Amino acid sequence: MSNEEKILALLEQIQQEQKQMRADMGQMQTTLTRVALTQENIVLKSLDALAEGQDLTHQRLKDLAGKDELAELWEEVRLLRSVVAQNTRDIEALKAAQ
Repeated sequence: MSNEEKILALLEQIQQEQKQMRADMGQMQTTLTRVALTQENIVLKSLDALAEGQDLTHQRLKDLAGKDELAELWEEVRLLRSVVAQNTRDIEALKAAQ
């Protein structure tokens, strides 16, 4: 095999490899396009929905009474229970006195 034939064989091999690389690049581009569309149409919408849910939950938590307000409410409930209990005892005592 002469040098010219060897060079032509190498050139043919390089051209075949180049064709294969171009085909592989086309497949990668197709895959990349599918991934981008999936991200845009599914993933990003899901993330937006999660963010909206998080915002809603955060707002609801803000709207709920704070810890200090809850403590005050529980103290008022305890006071009212004791007043009701005392009034009940007083009423029973008055009934018994009649």
